[in-house]
Amino acid sequence: MNDFGRNSSSAVATACLAHEPRDLILILPADHAIQVVPAFPLAIAATANAAEDGAIVTFGIGLPRLRNRDQLSSEFE
Repeated sequence: MNDFGRNSSSAVATACLAHEPRDLILILPADHAIQVVPAFPLAIAATANAAEDGAIVTFGIGLPRLRNRDQLSSEFE
């Protein structure tokens, strides 16, 4: 979904290899803004059991909220 590569896949792979197989790893892109901050840790906690049971849990943003870095920066000026 990015307009150019961020080269994060090698960093994610390295982080995964540095942990035990049963560890839960939360990967957060630095170019995303969390709009409802109090709900975010609740969403993580609500999905932890599924992740512990082996599910891959992803959190995403809907297409109407996608913005490039310049648009996002201008919203917080």
